[in-house]
Amino acid sequence: MWRCRWSCSGRSACCELDCCTRGLGALPLVPEWASILRDGRVVFNIGGNKYRLVVWINYPYRVIYVRFIGTHAQYDRIDAQTI
Repeated sequence: MWRCRWSCSGRSACCELDCCTRGLGALPLVPEWASILRDGRVVFNIGGNKYRLVVWINYPYRVIYVRFIGTHAQYDRIDAQTI
């Protein structure tokens, strides 16, 4: 069975993705302050939901691309799925 997991320490917003999946079909376990979108995109709520971080995760290569960093108000004006 292929699966991913997040290794987080304490309240830190820094997580390490330990992923051994061979495709985007497997969904990782996600902390409560993050939301999984489709196609490998994840939205992180930072600073008590004051800021948002949108990333695209390439699971097979274990690479994370930052697509957006901004305030909650700026996030409301974008489409997180296409940015």
